[in-house]
Order: sequence, then structure tokens, then C-alpha cells
Amino acid sequence: MNKLNFQSTLLVSRFWFKIADKPELDITIPDHPRLRLIKGNAVFSENGGGYLFTIGKLAPVKEEKFEYAMTFIVIDKTDQSKIDKENFMVFPVATRDDINDVVEECVTIEDNLVLSYNKIYQKTQANIASDWLRELLTSGYLTNFNAK
Repeated sequence: MNKLNFQSTLLVSRFWFKIADKPELDITIPDHPRLRLIKGNAVFSENGGGYLFTIGKLAPVKEEKFEYAMTFIVIDKTDQSKIDKENFMVFPVATRDDINDVVEECVTIEDNLVLSYNKIYQKTQANIASDWLRELLTSGYLTNFNAK
């Protein structure tokens, strides 16, 4: 499968370590939509075992729907002290827009097993994730936030 680049992986790791053992965490910053982090089910792939992890902006009007979200497989073999390419890996799985009822998946998962993936589309989603994660960083979701 296609991993995120290292810079994007570092950004995902910062969100990942904020959620810790909670199943869900909301991050709020002034004048921006709430950001919801969701740690999902365990999943197994050719790269090892990990968890589904969703990062999404909630819609301002219907706050239980995502305005935009990305789901990843996170494989974390670290002790949170050192993030490197072999011990912390992030793979794009899907994007979603609940307002327009759009879900675009590049990985097929069944019974917690990755069955297949679209290599070209996964690479495209990795590029989209890179831009989107940088936007979350510059918006302040990792620096000026309240977590609930």
C-alpha cells in the first residue's frame, strides 16, 4: 500500500497521540468548525496490524455530519518517543463529505482485513491528505485548541 509522506505522517501522529486511548476526541478553535478524531476498529494489512483513524471537520449546521473527513490506517509500533518510517505508518483509506453524500474509498476492508487497494487512487489520496493536513496545521488545530 502507499504510505503518506513523512511530513504528513508526523502531522497524523500528533493527532493520533492526542486521542490516546479515547475512542473519540473533538478539537475546537475559534472561528473554525470542530475537528473530530475517531479511533476505529483494528484492521490488518500486508504491513501489519493497526487501527482505522478518521480526522474530520464537522459541518457547521449539522454538527454530527462531516463537512470533510479522511480515514487512514495507522500502524503504530512506537512508544511515542521516536516516530520513524518503519515504526509509525499511515495509509489513506477514504475521504468523505456527508453533506453531499460522497465517500471515495481506495482500500477495501472486510472483516477487519485489507482485501485490496487501488494503488493509483491511494497515491492521489495521499497527496490530498498532505495538503489537507498542512491546512489543519496552519489553521491552528494542533496549536491553539481546546480538546473535549
